[in-house]
Amino acid sequence: MPHIVYAIFLLSFHISAIAVLLLFTWRLWSNVSFWRFAKHSASSKQPQVSVLVPARNEEQSITACVESLLRQDYPFFEVYVLDDCSTDRTGALLDNMAAQNQKLHVIHQTQEPPEGWVGKVYACHQLAQHAPGEWLLFTDADTIHSPKSLSLGMASGQKLQVSCISALPFQQTKTWSERLFVPFILHILPIFGWDFRAQWQNKGNSIANGQYMLVNAKEYQQIGGHAAIRHALLDDFALVQQFQLHGYSTALCNGAEWLQCRMYHNAREVWNGFAKNIMLGLNNSGSEKRPAGFAALFSWGYASVFVMPWLLLFTLQWTAFIEIIWILALYTFAAVQYKRQLAEILIFPISALSILILGLYAILRQRQKKAIYWKGRAYASNVLDEM
Repeated sequence: MPHIVYAIFLLSFHISAIAVLLLFTWRLWSNVSFWRFAKHSASSKQPQVSVLVPARNEEQSITACVESLLRQDYPFFEVYVLDDCSTDRTGALLDNMAAQNQKLHVIHQTQEPPEGWVGKVYACHQLAQHAPGEWLLFTDADTIHSPKSLSLGMASGQKLQVSCISALPFQQTKTWSERLFVPFILHILPIFGWDFRAQWQNKGNSIANGQYMLVNAKEYQQIGGHAAIRHALLDDFALVQQFQLHGYSTALCNGAEWLQCRMYHNAREVWNGFAKNIMLGLNNSGSEKRPAGFAALFSWGYASVFVMPWLLLFTLQWTAFIEIIWILALYTFAAVQYKRQLAEILIFPISALSILILGLYAILRQRQKKAIYWKGRAYASNVLDEM
């Protein structure tokens, strides 16, 4: 009897693995072809763009971010930065830069957000109130933009005729903890797990990356702006889904040539930051609650492709060997799309197992209803139930 149960267990994993690998293969081909289609030369129509940057205690990164934004080759833009109650030198650095460049405008926020508002969401709301542009680019203070960032974003947005276009930046990794987690979570899983063409065609839910959110200002106001998602911890997901709910098209593109970002700088930041994101992502998709059992189903599919084939390889099963070659080929091709390093590809099996452990940790924290801490502010766990 135990042998029969074991055989059924293995067969279930292999069937799941083949099904997921087929899905990944289709998604990878479809997404790469869509991103190539979205590329377009600059349009003759170049409306005014307001670049909006919320900044809270960002003295280490704000200068490089703002300087990269001020170097844009796009002809019509201004930069607005909100110093969100910073207790470091962020405000002083911004004032010094603003005194030397008329395109930079600094807003100093000295009060905490009103009750019911998430800090970053309120900062973006404040910025939008000051922005005169026909288009608004919301971007994070830890990003570095190429000189063509605005031009490429506007060109793709006009080519696709969308109200909101977001981008996945090139993620910088300098420590091994970053290399272990960052490329896999922020580059590989999205290109395998999401249908970017279907999002553009308004089929199903939409996702986005808050590091680059370029929106049509008029339509942004029509959907209620950030005030409509004031409670959202996943503000990027929630905002783009507001556009979808109001019938507007959105798109998410490969922004490796548009901008780069180093989200985390050590193992503690990597672990805590991704644990927060995974906990929220497994619970909801931005504006909608996940169905019951989603975490378990996701974990099963993930393990069947990224973990079990490596464990079964020691039993000399030829099916596991085929699955490993298949996922390695897909992973390498996906990594090349984001210009990832060879070292990050070689540690892929360790990354996969580490992320599974991180996911289990995030599920445990979610069940314990732990408070979520971000940028020095605490958010009660019951926020999850309200989203």
